Amino acid sequence: MRLCFTIALLFCGLHAAADSLSVPNGVVPTPDDASVRRAKAELNNIENLVSTGILPRARLQDAQNKLADAEDEQAIRTALGKQDFSVEDADAMVLLTVRRVDRRQHAVDQGHRLLAMGIVAKSEIADAEETLSAAQREHEWAVNRARLAREIVDLARTEQEMMRLAQTSGTLHSSLGTVEHFVGSNRFDLSEFPAIDRAFQARFAHALPVSAMGESAVHRSLGFDHRNRVDIALVPDQAEGQWLRQYLTARNIPYFAFRTAVEGQATGAHIHIGPPSDRYLTQAGVKVRAAGE
Repeated sequence: MRLCFTIALLFCGLHAAADSLSVPNGVVPTPDDASVRRAKAELNNIENLVSTGILPRARLQDAQNKLADAEDEQAIRTALGKQDFSVEDADAMVLLTVRRVDRRQHAVDQGHRLLAMGIVAKSEIADAEETLSAAQREHEWAVNRARLAREIVDLARTEQEMMRLAQTSGTLHSSLGTVEHFVGSNRFDLSEFPAIDRAFQARFAHALPVSAMGESAVHRSLGFDHRNRVDIALVPDQAEGQWLRQYLTARNIPYFAFRTAVEGQATGAHIHIGPPSDRYLTQAGVKVRAAGE
């Protein structure tokens, strides 16, 4: 239940941001990012002025910090909106936000020292305090997303094993307590999903809380073929989950309904639309479905 709530909260709250993440080992901002371009131009200008002795070297460090902050801001802004992410991506984002909070905290501390010396007015450090608060909120989002990434890894592994057990029943519609398997046509294509989502929105006035749409970074890292499958963060026996299961059954669309969290795992109840996820094997660098799965 906790995972369902977390997934719904994060994916709705982060959807409006951009859609790419820098590589984990470094920050690579989008080339045309305006704030990064301005920071680079300012750094180049200050480097010239410092080299001629017009400005003190302390100004150079300040300009370098501003450029690093602009690059991190760009990377964080795009990362916060990325739905296809791995644990490594999420951990990299946490490090970015920590680094940015540290810089913002340093600026606030420096402002308070100047305030105590009577060099600046209190109103002049308000902007620094506001940007620190924003960086701290971003860090909280990043930590939540990293936790979610790990929970989805646990969910995918547990889901795979429970699917295997449910399939051994050999019936068209079976229930094994915590998991219900409806075979249906045993086929599903992502092109069918928009119609399901529209019907759900017409009934409940909000979109389906999707936790994994098609092949994700998490599934790829685990070797699971999740193409043409969708995971929905709904409790199967609550009103919305019941409606979705009835809708899918009426249209002969296969699904697995996971009713409760599994003891010892961080996974939660959800509905997997589509046939079971195949497992990939790698042969000579080429991904193929595992035989018999």
